[in-house]
Amino acid sequence: PLFRSGFFRLPAGRPFRESKFVLWMTQAKCGYTMVMEPEENRILAENLLNLMLRLIDVYVRKQDEALIQILLKADKIASVVHLFLPNGQLQFINHRVVEQYQKELEIILAGK
Repeated sequence: PLFRSGFFRLPAGRPFRESKFVLWMTQAKCGYTMVMEPEENRILAENLLNLMLRLIDVYVRKQDEALIQILLKADKIASVVHLFLPNGQLQFINHRVVEQYQKELEIILAGK
């Protein structure tokens, strides 16, 4: 799937005391965001969000299904996010770790 993406900065104030960066991606009429600290690696965040959205696309919905599928399968989305973004922390992961996480995800989602 093709994702459109970008970044913008939230100035200090509302809703956060310090300034933050926001990574956004859209695909199939859905928007996804990742809020991060200014010192966090934005390229890593973009790659990780892209990977998670591809997995969500595989495990949650098909191209012709609507937004309702995402809402009905929030537990599956939470599983993907929890596995690939533990405690909200970006991780440097290589293809072998991704493959291992995908195997773990298969086991987790088989029980849902």
